[in-house]
Amino acid sequence: MPNPTGVNQYNKKDYPSDEDLLAAFKQYAAEKNGAGLNTAEQLARLEKDFGLPIGRSKLFELRKRVGAPSVRKIQRRIKTVLKR
Repeated sequence: MPNPTGVNQYNKKDYPSDEDLLAAFKQYAAEKNGAGLNTAEQLARLEKDFGLPIGRSKLFELRKRVGAPSVRKIQRRIKTVLKR
């Protein structure tokens, strides 16, 4: 049986702009005194802040697409700045 709408069991999601996502990911990485939020906390915050219920794989895909720095890279930069 054909599926004219192209939607299988999931609703279409409205993703925020790349700029908004990048700003959110940078904020998440800087929280907890620079330790950053873990994956589960980031997923919860995306749902709370943007109404975006996504899974782990989609989170990593979005982070890569917008070029968000990882928490590890943020921590490394903070340590470098503090040493100066």
